[in-house]
Amino acid sequence: MHGRVGEVLQALGVPEAPLMTQARPAPSPDELASYAVDPVDVVCRRAVRMASGRAADRVGTLDVLFAVLAVYGKAFDRALYIRGTSREELLERLVSTPDRALR
Repeated sequence: MHGRVGEVLQALGVPEAPLMTQARPAPSPDELASYAVDPVDVVCRRAVRMASGRAADRVGTLDVLFAVLAVYGKAFDRALYIRGTSREELLERLVSTPDRALR
């Protein structure tokens, strides 16, 4: 809930609680150990690549958001839907809301 993305999520009424859904039970430790990659690591690497691609000296919340959208896809869409918003509404607000850091 930090940065520009956090401000927009708060404006949309999304609470600070984790965006998890009850669609399926949490994986057991054994199941987690069987995953080939850590999704958090995948998100971080993708966000770093996005920031590097625009020659930024640091990763921003927009880089993280777009990495999460790419990695989690429909699961993230469902988490937003459960909280009364959508990917489209989030992206529209990001585009239409001035960035305070630029003022």
